Amino acid sequence: MPRLSQLVDRTAWNAAGKLAQFAINLVALALIARIVGPDAYGVIALSWVFIGLTDIFLTASPSETLVQRKTVRTGHLNASFVLPLVLGLLAWAALAAGAAPAAALLNGGPDLEAVLPWRGASIVLAALLVVPTALLMRAGGYRALAGAESIAAVAASVTGIALALAGAGIWSLVAMEIVRGIVHAALAFTAARWRPGWRFGTGDVRDLAGYNINTWGSYGLGYLEQQLPRIIIGRMLGTEGVGLFALAQRLFTEATRVLTLPVYQVLIAGISRVREDRAALRSITAGALRATTLVAAPLFIGLAACAQVLIPLFFGDGWIAAVPVAEALLLLGLRHATGNLQAAVLRGGGYAHWQLLLAAIGIALTLVLVGLAAPFGVALVGLAMLARGYLVWPVAAPMIRAMSGLSLRTQAFAGVVPTLAALVMGVAVWLFLPFAAEAWPQPVALAAGVVVGVAIYITMLRLLSPALFRQLVGIGSAIARRDRDALRLAFDGA
Repeated sequence: MPRLSQLVDRTAWNAAGKLAQFAINLVALALIARIVGPDAYGVIALSWVFIGLTDIFLTASPSETLVQRKTVRTGHLNASFVLPLVLGLLAWAALAAGAAPAAALLNGGPDLEAVLPWRGASIVLAALLVVPTALLMRAGGYRALAGAESIAAVAASVTGIALALAGAGIWSLVAMEIVRGIVHAALAFTAARWRPGWRFGTGDVRDLAGYNINTWGSYGLGYLEQQLPRIIIGRMLGTEGVGLFALAQRLFTEATRVLTLPVYQVLIAGISRVREDRAALRSITAGALRATTLVAAPLFIGLAACAQVLIPLFFGDGWIAAVPVAEALLLLGLRHATGNLQAAVLRGGGYAHWQLLLAAIGIALTLVLVGLAAPFGVALVGLAMLARGYLVWPVAAPMIRAMSGLSLRTQAFAGVVPTLAALVMGVAVWLFLPFAAEAWPQPVALAAGVVVGVAIYITMLRLLSPALFRQLVGIGSAIARRDRDALRLAFDGA
């Protein structure tokens, strides 16, 4: 029977790539955000309402469909290349032609109208990635994927920083994303060693359509849910409010990319291979849930506790108003980690329509809660998003039980010990940092907060669960020694 440890190497390479991108993007974001300010950053955040939604329909869903299928023909690959590319070109043209009404709809002003035609280039560049990304994921080429993404992040960051320092303002952010797309697509094609073809039949399209339709729906609703706060804030509070929320959301997104996205990408491929083996499904899901919480709880709770110093230190005092919303969204990260795991299990097991239902429930909750919170400021929007995340769990957990046989009790308590240990750590660090920031320079205070947090988490974990403590030490030791065999054994303990 497949074991969780069989997925460790792939997840490790994927996570390493995301961690490198997190560091690169954080440095670039810190420098550029200081220069352009919340208003310009808010305009770019609003452009993602259109760019990201088309990206989901044209790239994320078709790529996932190719990964999920047991067998893939040449016609499947060609169809997944040609159709997204053609539709991407049409979407770019439509966005350029409709830039004025789109900017008016989102209250983005003349700056949004000016950048939208250029931002549309990202749609086509993303469409080029569908097949190479899917082929690399199917072959376990996560090292190549991580390398391509990291190099693209470096090229984009250098471009953005150079242009921002030269006074390009908002256009530094536009150029940054275009360069990222060009470099990423070129490297992915090289790594996949695949050359596109143009021949495919209606049967190839029909084979892919069923899974795509459900995935389109769940991804589309999920993305709309993510963008709804920006839309509502833009209408009620303007682009500066959007900028504050978007910066906090970006920190949350980058942090989740380090952990939850690698787990999702690898787990969906692993689940799709064993979906007819209920025992294997249950074992992999339970192990992934425990292992994910062991790392996710201290990561997100610790970041939330440090936001009060981290944001003014990296982004400047002009972004202090983003601290409360960042704290709320980062606390949501733990639920997001388990939610992504649930999505991987449902989609990998062929139950994408269940994930579609979860997305619909989530968007309804977002619309109501954020609509009520937005008039009172971005901080309450963050709390509304935090509440929404945890209100969806009682609906998702029974679906996982029905599919894999993993009990509700096991799902609920799988990560309770790491979460309790991380909460104690988070409260202690959150109380410690204001005094440390008054006594020492901000970098020293932040470093001291991290040291204190790590010590408290490890101590609490040892007191609450010696077995989990030994597992965490084993994982850390294996990573430090670069011992893959030991790392597999450590994860088997999950």
